[in-house]
Amino acid sequence: MLVQSRDDVVHVLPALPGAWKDGSVSGLRARGDVTVGATWKDGAPGTITVRPGRTGPIKVRSSVVAGRHRLHDDRGHGVGPHRDGDVLSWEARAGVTYTIRNEAAVPPRTATTR
Repeated sequence: MLVQSRDDVVHVLPALPGAWKDGSVSGLRARGDVTVGATWKDGAPGTITVRPGRTGPIKVRSSVVAGRHRLHDDRGHGVGPHRDGDVLSWEARAGVTYTIRNEAAVPPRTATTR
């Protein structure tokens, strides 16, 4: 299962098939007029995108949220969500794409020498 929406929470990648080690999806529709996308590598979520069709509160559940993550809008501005376990909630604007990035999956930057 790639997306499930229940009790006003959009759950992204709740039951990713083990055979799908790496992949991505886009354009999935969830209750509440929300469009969802996601990427994963080695079975772990990398990024999640959500684009609400309506302005108002939104809640997203994912294993990404339980670890180090970053939430930003489509202009790259950080968004200050409320976190409760593996659920993020924030006031979303209609038509804005929000990205939750799994910071634990991003390799650390290394200095280059010349």
